[in-house]
Amino acid sequence: MISIKKKMKHPIKVMIKKCRPFGYNWIRYEEVDRILLDNNGPIKTEAQFAYYIYRKFGTGRYQCLAWQKGYEGFWLFWLGDIYDNGFFRDIRKNKEIERLKDDWKKASSYEEKEEIETDIQFYKEILGEEKKHKRSGPIGLKTSRPGQLHPYEEF
Repeated sequence: MISIKKKMKHPIKVMIKKCRPFGYNWIRYEEVDRILLDNNGPIKTEAQFAYYIYRKFGTGRYQCLAWQKGYEGFWLFWLGDIYDNGFFRDIRKNKEIERLKDDWKKASSYEEKEEIETDIQFYKEILGEEKKHKRSGPIGLKTSRPGQLHPYEEF
């Protein structure tokens, strides 16, 4: 039995940015490299991608933006921390919902908590409608579970 992997029509271009401290309480992501990901390239998994960044630029926090011919705009390809023993991809969370959950924990009355719960449900419904056609994540790579430390030996 032959398995046919879906081929990308056009390669994905990825801009790798490293987090640098800037001033007292500020950070800035500065571009360090641009790479091309396609079906014939050596990078097939997220672990290989993270190991490439580690070998070339060392440990730190990285943000990777991507774009592809035929699709409008950029998307967040990868965001996380790279260590000597592995990598940690961030879980993408909605800031407004997280703020409402914190408010719910601080609420004192039952009526306040019910009102905040309806607001959370409302925001989740809006997000469900808005995010139907958006691209996100490391498209084209075999991904690892976000929010966990993964060793480089996985590939």
